[in-house]
Order: sequence, then structure tokens, then C-alpha cells
Amino acid sequence: PHQLETLLRKEILKLQRELVTERTKAKALIEELENPENTHRWRRLTGTDLNSVELEDKISELQRRLIKKCEELVDCDLVLQEKEQHKLQLHKLILLDDSDDVKEGSREDGDRGTWTAVDLAQEATDLQR
Repeated sequence: PHQLETLLRKEILKLQRELVTERTKAKALIEELENPENTHRWRRLTGTDLNSVELEDKISELQRRLIKKCEELVDCDLVLQEKEQHKLQLHKLILLDDSDDVKEGSREDGDRGTWTAVDLAQEATDLQR
């Protein structure tokens, strides 16, 4: 038992020394990574910076593209507003139209409402013209 205890103590001391050594290595590696003067880790980057004329050209091109996209957005907004107006007109038409044709068509089709859907599609087409 005494020999086993001695062996275990030696093993513990050995492992503690290894732990201190590894911690020291880890600390050294961390410092090495954080040190920007560590030239043996540097590498050349491929590519080049644009000169001032090329940068100005690129800025101009990006500005042209931005203006074009803004104009497209305005056009889409106008189309959307027109569609909203058409929708409101159709909604008013449905609410105000108490004609016998609509009532008759609804009776013929029962609860399905397919005749009125076709009628609404036709009205939408007529309003868009």
C-alpha cells in the first residue's frame, strides 16, 4: 500500500507539471496570435485596390443603378395604386349593383356564386380598359 501511494503521488506530480507546461504553451500561443508583429504568419493578399478614377467610376455606376431602381419602385407604386383604385371601384360596384341580373344569376347558381365571380372578372376587365 505504501508503494502504491508513492507511485500515485509521483503520477500526480508528473501530471501537475504537464498541466503547467501545457498552460504555459497555450498562453504563449495566445500571445503569439494577438501580436501583429508576428511576421512569419503574414501572407500576401491577392487583388489590388482601385485607383481614385476607378473608384469614382464605380460610385457613379452604383448611383445610376440606385436611381434606376428608385424609378422602378415609383412605377410599381403607381401600378399598385391603380390596382387599389380598381379594387375599390369593383367593391362599390358589387355593393351598389342590385340589378335583377345579379340576383337572377345568384339564384341560378345557388350558393356557389360562380356566376358572380365570372361577372366580377368581366367587370374588372372592362374597368381596366
